[in-house]
Amino acid sequence: MEKYSSHREAYRRILKGNQGVTLVELLVSIAILALVVAPFLGSFLSAERNNQLSKDRLTAAAAAQKAMEKIKATPSLVDEAVNQTVNLKSYVPDGFFPEGYEVNYSVTEVSQGISTGDPAYTFQNLEDIPDNIVLTIDKKENEDDQYAVSGKFYYGDKQYKSTNIDMGEDAEDNRFTLTINKNGGDYDCDFFKTQGEAGNKNTVIANPEGKYAKIFAVKVVFKQEASPGLTLAVKVDSGVDKDVCFYIAGDSVSSPKLTLVNDNGEDFYTYYNISTNSVDTGTGVYRIEVRVTKNGEPVDSLVSYVNR
Repeated sequence: MEKYSSHREAYRRILKGNQGVTLVELLVSIAILALVVAPFLGSFLSAERNNQLSKDRLTAAAAAQKAMEKIKATPSLVDEAVNQTVNLKSYVPDGFFPEGYEVNYSVTEVSQGISTGDPAYTFQNLEDIPDNIVLTIDKKENEDDQYAVSGKFYYGDKQYKSTNIDMGEDAEDNRFTLTINKNGGDYDCDFFKTQGEAGNKNTVIANPEGKYAKIFAVKVVFKQEASPGLTLAVKVDSGVDKDVCFYIAGDSVSSPKLTLVNDNGEDFYTYYNISTNSVDTGTGVYRIEVRVTKNGEPVDSLVSYVNR
């Protein structure tokens, strides 16, 4: 019996020492765990939100492109929206746009080859235009079905930097961005694929003196008739003290390969049909702006022009 009693006494001592966790200790542990997990949870939620925004923008961009093609192929839609905003839903079949997205567009008539720029900035020949930035769309060497955009950036009258970016077959693969910023006496320009990483900045001094001192010229040259189209989002910083002018060669106003979008920057001017012969401004040019919203919130927009 004495041995048995000693065992019971030992068990009693063990149980007495194992009193569990108090409420205060539990609350402190939960607080520490929350402090450790909170930053990771925030990052996860932010990544999920950014991923959804990217999906929304891609869907909206495709809807905007589809709407623009529909409008430009239907002259009555252009006439319907002159100087007003029209919802495209009633003019297309059900399911034409993804569920939850709405597409509105407006049309305004513009003058002088889609530009309100100074007439003195109108050129007939490419060689007469100052060299600041030259973007050339052409076939890649030894690859008949592959195209690329080559960019040349000039410092004064000399080429300073160049870049080459491959183009894809899908319209979404051919969305590019060009930013122009003033930095002291120079101009920092960046040209890159919108869905990719920003490229290196290219410093350009744009006609600091001379006859065309107020122009910052961007030449866009399509070398092949079968060149794929591209969308160029342009953001001109408010500090830029020159008139940014786009001169497009090898393209057509009535059925353009190039779609220019103002990416919430300053105004710029556009001149089409620059060639070695003459400038053809057509009879009337209309600016079409397509705006895509999701659940009432703006997601994407697209601007293009049509010659009527």
